[in-house]
Amino acid sequence: PHGYSLTALLAGQVPLDALKEKVVLVGVNAPSVPDLFHTPFTAANGSGEIMPGVELHGLIVSQLLRAGLQGQWPMSSLSELQEAVWIVLWGVFAGVSVRLGRSPWTFTLVGLIGLAALAGATIGMFWQGLWLPFVPAAVNWLACAAVVTASVLSTERQQRAMLMNLFSRHVSEEIAEAIWKQREQFLDGGRPRSQKMMVSVLFSD
Repeated sequence: PHGYSLTALLAGQVPLDALKEKVVLVGVNAPSVPDLFHTPFTAANGSGEIMPGVELHGLIVSQLLRAGLQGQWPMSSLSELQEAVWIVLWGVFAGVSVRLGRSPWTFTLVGLIGLAALAGATIGMFWQGLWLPFVPAAVNWLACAAVVTASVLSTERQQRAMLMNLFSRHVSEEIAEAIWKQREQFLDGGRPRSQKMMVSVLFSD
C-alpha cells in the first residue's frame, strides 16, 4: 500500500498505474481532525503513537484481501459458550488433580504443571490460528486447586482430631498415630469403619 496526498493527486503527480485495479481509500491525516486512534501494538510498546483512521481501514482491507486471495485467514476465536466451557474444564481438571495428592506440595506441583500445560496449549493453538483465553483459565485453575486443597486439608484435620480423640483414650499416642497413617483402612466417610478380625486382648490390674 502507498499513500499519496490530495495535493499530489490534483497536481497530476500520481501515476495512473499506482491506482489501477487498486482499492483506494480517501481520508484525513491531520492532528486537528479527531480521527486518530491508539492500537494494541502502540499500547503494548509504550510508544504512545496514534494511527489515522484511514490507515486502520487500509489494514482491514489488506487483511480481507489476503484472506480472500491468498488464504491467509485472520486469527479465529471460540464462541462465548465454548470459552466458558474451556475455562470451567481447567477448573475441573485442577480439582481432580489436587484431590489425588492431598498436600500443599501437591497443590504447588499441580499448579505449576497445570499452568505449563495451559500455556503450552494456548501457544500451540495460537500458532494454529486459534486464540484461546489464557488468563481466565489460569485464574480458574489456581482458584479451584486452592479451594479443593484447603477443603481436603480441613477435612483431614477434622478427621485426624476425631480419630486421635477416639483412640488416644485406649491406646498409646504412637499406636493412634499409626492408625491415622492407615486411616483409609479404619475410616469410612469420616466415621470408624466396622471390621471383622482376629485379635488378642489382655486385661490386667
